[in-house]
Amino acid sequence: MYLREARLSDMPAVGKIGARAFLDDPLFTAIEPGRHTYYEDYETGWVRRIRDKVLKPKTRIILAVDEETEQIAGFAIWAREGDDPAADRWKNEGWILKRLESTLLTLQETFTKTLSPPRKSRSEDSAALAHFGKAIEEIAATTWSREGWHIRWHLNFLGVDPSYHRRGVGGQLVNWGMQNGAKEGVICSLESSRAGRGLYEKLGFEVVDEWVPFRGFGKDGEFEGVTAPMMVWVPGRRGRANGVNGVVNGDGNAKGKEKKIGNGVVSANDARVSNS
Repeated sequence: MYLREARLSDMPAVGKIGARAFLDDPLFTAIEPGRHTYYEDYETGWVRRIRDKVLKPKTRIILAVDEETEQIAGFAIWAREGDDPAADRWKNEGWILKRLESTLLTLQETFTKTLSPPRKSRSEDSAALAHFGKAIEEIAATTWSREGWHIRWHLNFLGVDPSYHRRGVGGQLVNWGMQNGAKEGVICSLESSRAGRGLYEKLGFEVVDEWVPFRGFGKDGEFEGVTAPMMVWVPGRRGRANGVNGVVNGDGNAKGKEKKIGNGVVSANDARVSNS
């Protein structure tokens, strides 16, 4: 298994992995109630979601790729938050690399809309999606804006194809962000799914708060049981990013070779988050 940064041409495959990985996640039970009945709409929404992320200068979508088959096994969407010099370097590099991709995507979408005008997703609950978006903005402005936490690597999504579960793919993808955090002396943060919490705790992440994204939404608080532990990893604490890589284990052991992607050193071996 090796890591590389995603290209625009990867987006359909990555979106399909996200759709499979999060099909039974409680969060998507709320925002995509029609996902089983209208799976194609649900999958299309994931591809659009991934495309929107890949074009943001601060974002890096990292892929784990099977060396034997060249099949994408999983992905991590990391964002470098903050206003420090290192964050500026990542954003400037991202802007240069993504300007052409943005132009190509705009042309592609214009052509596609001309042939087939987009329709409203039959899978999504637009009200739930809007509420979720506001909840994200709220924690960005409160919990993640605390002194010392606004400068960080944030894991937006970690998705592993179900056929690659229990093979260390998730740990490898998380390690990419942890290594960059260690290199720059900044924390890593995320909102975990219930399924992903054990992985993060093993890697040294600690729970700092509990997020209830659908508080006050729905009939009789039907979705208030959907919660997400907000977790932070601090360089130097239990569980460390390995400079010579592999999965970051609780005891800090690692194996494998290293491979450089952009500004960071990443593992070539073995958020909301799917079970990985």
